[in-house]
Amino acid sequence: MLIKEKKNNHNQNKFYWMNWLEPIRYLNENQSKLFLNALTFENLDLNINKNQLLPILKDKLKSKKENIKTNFISSSDGTIAVASTSLLVDNLIKFLVDISNRNDEKKSNDPSLSIIAIGGYGRGELAPSSDLDILFLLPQKLTQKDLTKLENKIETILYYLWDLGFTVGHSTRNINFVLNDANSDLNLLTSLLDNRFVVGDKELFLLFKSRLKTFLNKSNVLTFVKKKLEESKKRHLKFGSSRYVVEPNVKEGKGGIRDLQTLIWIAKFAYKSDSITNLLKIGALLKSELFAFAEAQRFLLSVRCHLHYRSNREDDILATDSQIDIAEKMQFRKKASQSAVERFMKRYFLATKLVGSLTRIFCSAIEDEFNKPLRFNFFLKPSIELDQPFKIKNDRLFVLKKEYFINKPEIIIKLFHVAHFSNLEIHPETLRFITGCVKEIKKSILYKKSTNRLFLEILTDEKDPSRILRIMNECNVLGRFVPEFQNVVGLIQYDMYHYYTVDEHTIFTITNVHSVKNGTFDKISFLATEAIKHIKFFKALMVAMFLHDIAKGKKGDHSKNGSEIAKYLCPRLGLRKRNTEIVSWLVLNHLLLSNTAFRYDLSDDKIIENCAKLIQTPERLRLLLILTVCDIKAVGPEVWNDWKGALLNELYIKVMRKLNQKSPTNKEKFPVNYLKSKFERYLRDSSWSEKQITNYFEHFNPNYWKMFEFDTLIKHQKILSFMKKNGLKYDIKITIDKNINANELIVIAPDHHGLFSKITGVVASCGIDIVSAKIFTKSDGFAIDTFVVQDKNKKPIVEKRIIENFLKNLKSGLEGTYDFKKELNNRWNEIPSRFRAMKAPARVIIDNETSSNYSIIEVNCKNAPGVLYMITVSMADLGIQIKTASISTYGNRVVDIFYVKDIFGQKITDEKKILKIRNVLLNTLTKTDPSNEKI
Repeated sequence: MLIKEKKNNHNQNKFYWMNWLEPIRYLNENQSKLFLNALTFENLDLNINKNQLLPILKDKLKSKKENIKTNFISSSDGTIAVASTSLLVDNLIKFLVDISNRNDEKKSNDPSLSIIAIGGYGRGELAPSSDLDILFLLPQKLTQKDLTKLENKIETILYYLWDLGFTVGHSTRNINFVLNDANSDLNLLTSLLDNRFVVGDKELFLLFKSRLKTFLNKSNVLTFVKKKLEESKKRHLKFGSSRYVVEPNVKEGKGGIRDLQTLIWIAKFAYKSDSITNLLKIGALLKSELFAFAEAQRFLLSVRCHLHYRSNREDDILATDSQIDIAEKMQFRKKASQSAVERFMKRYFLATKLVGSLTRIFCSAIEDEFNKPLRFNFFLKPSIELDQPFKIKNDRLFVLKKEYFINKPEIIIKLFHVAHFSNLEIHPETLRFITGCVKEIKKSILYKKSTNRLFLEILTDEKDPSRILRIMNECNVLGRFVPEFQNVVGLIQYDMYHYYTVDEHTIFTITNVHSVKNGTFDKISFLATEAIKHIKFFKALMVAMFLHDIAKGKKGDHSKNGSEIAKYLCPRLGLRKRNTEIVSWLVLNHLLLSNTAFRYDLSDDKIIENCAKLIQTPERLRLLLILTVCDIKAVGPEVWNDWKGALLNELYIKVMRKLNQKSPTNKEKFPVNYLKSKFERYLRDSSWSEKQITNYFEHFNPNYWKMFEFDTLIKHQKILSFMKKNGLKYDIKITIDKNINANELIVIAPDHHGLFSKITGVVASCGIDIVSAKIFTKSDGFAIDTFVVQDKNKKPIVEKRIIENFLKNLKSGLEGTYDFKKELNNRWNEIPSRFRAMKAPARVIIDNETSSNYSIIEVNCKNAPGVLYMITVSMADLGIQIKTASISTYGNRVVDIFYVKDIFGQKITDEKKILKIRNVLLNTLTKTDPSNEKI
């Protein structure tokens, strides 16, 4: 990470880093007089009018801001940037005060005000596009004439600031009013803690400081701390309850700048301190902890400044395109199998993780100082007997001395074991000891049977262990005890699909298993809820959940690599051979059900047979279903949907029947005859004559009866009858299927070259996603194209206006009067830059083994409006006939699976033809979107 600074001071002051916590002081010590003088507004004419002065001021301000930005870009030192911006505003306000005084004849007894910077500006941490918070402090006693005079000056200053583009939060009060309002306004009180004199009456400012200190001395510290912690909790819920989200809010998110500021406010309130550095002197924080605080703050401020400069506005969301750009600007480099942006984000998450640890430590110091716990503890049992060295302090598990952990490091794991099984929270002071002793967890501890047994008991307990596992991860114990896990701590999966880092995702999957177990997931997957009641290898399942993504971030297939890790890690943890085999198999195949269900035609017997052969036993299938459901649900809030659930259910039921070797029903033995007979009875019941039935059936080959469910056959018949009765050339119907939370779209029209691709193009141009498609052409030349579609939120389209507009466009598209290509181009231009910046591998695989009757073309590429249209146009040009299409979206990636035949109705087996198809499709993908990278 690039952060440059003067090094000569470091030799003279080994605690130079403390200045990072006082940005303006740090600025003065690290920048030249020339740079600091360039932040002033000297030598400007005070006697010209505002209309003349304002443009000059704007130019000067712009130039000075640009100098600060240039200085920042060369160093990525956010502390210097925020201090420079604060000092620049200080100098501007001083100049504006001179302007407001230019027509005054100053008298010795004239009242004067004190201008005080508060909030972030008061701390000297003014980010490039942040708001200004200013307190205009008035003398206690003023005549109306004097008040009017001061108000006019304030108004002059404010109008200039507004005209110069600043957003200003301001208040005008005397000391009594300020303190009175602060008594009932937590936000005001908080902002007053960060006060800094800018200009005006210094004596009035010092009186304010004295009165504020008296006010704080009389205030209840624990009440303030509780309110601030509760405020943080609500903010975290709003901006994401986990600090490990892929697009975090640098300021307001968990572990972000606001959490650091909260610690500063608590320190100032509790210890009546002007600087957090005093926490070292009073023993509330250790030197190493204060250094970690300073380093985290400096890094987060640097990231925030990059965001503001990049957007030219207040932007605190670290979006994916910002991550790429900032990683490059901060000179993070690709290393081994991790990209520069992944390394940058890992650094970010480690900083936010550190903030969480510091919060716990500091709250512990507050508790000890004021001898009262800050939070209610709902975990405490009435009476608990604990072995040495464990004790209870403030209703929490406590160890008196750090030396216990140093002399006997296995006690660290024992502590978490006691905390889990006794339902106790761990005292922050003890967690502080542990954080400082994790290096004592060495190889001898890793292979100690008793220690591994304790960890395994935590992981595989009937009670959800995620609370303890998360604390272990926060304290760096998890990655130290399981070194392979350390590789995924803070690791992002850079694809806009995974919402959490790998370690956080893993812990969420463990929570989800217990949600399945207690019935909470019954509506999500009733089959998983039922399956978990009958599994015999719950312990193996929990270990597999912990290990399923443990090899991510390494080269190669993470499933295969993770399976190999399981083979040697499971015996270390104490699992027997049979359990180890099951864990290794589950990790190896943890994507099997989802890949099969979401990609392949489940009416294809060979797909089900292949899946059953690989799984082999009902127990394995049950375990795999539970793992799959819990894994998908832990990817992100909106990833699971009813369509995916329905596909998984269908696959699970079919494979289970195959594994149980149940005698097939007539429906399963003779699916074509069964459906035809059932449909024939339906037509007779609808008063169709034998001749009508024979004429209808003669246009459908046996394949048709395999492809569709009975309800869909009826829909096809009704549409065809309606078309015949009304002399229509084509017809379109869209309905809602509540079972899969999607729409079924049926288009029946005369088949012609490019019909299917045209439909996909129109659908995409209307902002609708195709989930799957089945294509059938009758012998009389009419195509029956049946689609499952959803809106962009993976929900069915229900609004009547949208449906009507979509059907209108689709009809116009079929008639050639709707320019869907133009609309697709418009949608492409609307794609956010954060999406365009992301690259994705493009790959085309042609598989002739999986299906007996069809070649399967798998296309992996970046998701974008119209990509399916472009693929299917190329396929039509190549003479490829598509039977079914399945589209799976994974954030910025899409996997399209096509069951196809050549123009003669045969599988595509010629190697030259296969190579041509692959090259044409890859060229189409890179031409459509250059961010597709051929592999």
